[in-house]
Amino acid sequence: MFNKATFVLILAMIRIATINTQGFSSKPLHIANYIQENKLDIVFLQELYKPNVESLRLFNHNCPGTLFLNHGSRICCGTGIFLNNNISQYYKEDKNLDKKGRTCQVKIKIDNTDITLTSIYGLANGTIEERAQFFELLKNNLNPNDFNIVGGDWNCVTDITDHTSTDLSHSVTRGSKSLIDCINTLDLKDTLKSINDSTRKYTRIHRTGFKSRIDRIYVSNKQKKNIRDFKIIGCPFSDHECYYSDILLTQNTKWGKGLWKHNNSHLQDTEYVNIINHLIDEHDELKLTYNTPADWWDDFKTKVKHTSIRYGKRKSEKTNKLRNQLQIDLNSEIEKVNPNVTKITEIKNQMNDIKNNQTRGLIVRSRERFFEWGGNFHSKEKQNFGN
Repeated sequence: MFNKATFVLILAMIRIATINTQGFSSKPLHIANYIQENKLDIVFLQELYKPNVESLRLFNHNCPGTLFLNHGSRICCGTGIFLNNNISQYYKEDKNLDKKGRTCQVKIKIDNTDITLTSIYGLANGTIEERAQFFELLKNNLNPNDFNIVGGDWNCVTDITDHTSTDLSHSVTRGSKSLIDCINTLDLKDTLKSINDSTRKYTRIHRTGFKSRIDRIYVSNKQKKNIRDFKIIGCPFSDHECYYSDILLTQNTKWGKGLWKHNNSHLQDTEYVNIINHLIDEHDELKLTYNTPADWWDDFKTKVKHTSIRYGKRKSEKTNKLRNQLQIDLNSEIEKVNPNVTKITEIKNQMNDIKNNQTRGLIVRSRERFFEWGGNFHSKEKQNFGN
């Protein structure tokens, strides 16, 4: 029998990522810009430490959505989960499974389906016993019958293909048996291995050249058929790469229009200045065709706006093309047997320069949003900081 409800159901991809930020307070705009640029719907965050109020204000101004936190210390731990505006409307509840900033959990409900999201930061220097206790914590707080998505920096691998060390006792292998038992008990599936079970991929390169895939996302095994894609992309503000997976869920996620504000940095571009000077001369000749000087001036401002937007788009396309090429170069170097750490650093520095220029635009929009929205969200940020 024809099911109308099934017919009208709209399926959409949800992009879920994990990022070890290596600090938050010094780079909120970089993180906000990165999330929006890569259109990440749900983000598991680690090593946020203890974000200060100002950094949370800047992030929330520039990254529409909701950020849930489990604060760490000023130099260690700290986890979080970010839901963009399209996902945060399905929020049910949130809690922290520990008091040291190693876990953050949020539950959402989409089309009568409960989904439990858990961001984790595994013990970097823990013993086998300590790591076993941490994985036991996950087993005790997650129901294998639920729809679970668990991601983060595990600081531990489950397979020898997930690292390049010949030392079988390397720290990333410490506690592997307990982690495998945890994954099997919770009936979880590695999102990357559900699509790619042969090619080696890595998310972190140590300064010594040692590579590992410690940043991973797992989903309930019964949902593995909905995993559509994965990607590892460079992260200029961290020595961890960002890993994301596209998972098929219901509902549409759409990105709204941003706030336009004239980018004064264009005034340093000779090409842009020449375009505007030509526009001024051209519009000045039309002055007598307008009813009033005010009409002439309003129309001129509109032309400047549209001209600036078109110029900004062209410039952005060139910048994105350069950034994409740098990303390809970075991935290519990372995947080499003996990666050139110096070259990787140089590429990341170039990517960081691009990010800094984009961040200046975010700062301008941040000021505009402050005056437009006022301080209505300050109480929520203060509440998040106090949790």
